[in-house]
Amino acid sequence: MKQVCCRKKKKKKKNTNHPYILLGDFNISTSDLQDKLSNSNLDKWFIPPINGSPISWKRGSYSSDIDHALVNSSMLVKISSTYFVDYPSVSDHKPLMVYCKKLPQMNHLCYQKNL
Repeated sequence: MKQVCCRKKKKKKKNTNHPYILLGDFNISTSDLQDKLSNSNLDKWFIPPINGSPISWKRGSYSSDIDHALVNSSMLVKISSTYFVDYPSVSDHKPLMVYCKKLPQMNHLCYQKNL
């Protein structure tokens, strides 16, 4: 019999010191995303600088910078570089590479135990 055990979460304030990163197709330009971040409760999130061209999407003669990485301040100091890769893929989006300095070992919240 398998049993999955999880530590109980203590009712306390969220720890925002952990490094967090959000990657994705936000369908919004960098400048518009900056405006939205500064006018929301996500004002402590940052868009790390992209090395090279910020253009991540192209279809025909149209192109834009709609793919982003968002990081909190703890993650921002851990990033060594970010850039879009010119890689032949099955998508019209370029993959976003984020290189980080060595991150500390993460503690796992859940584990699985075989009985």
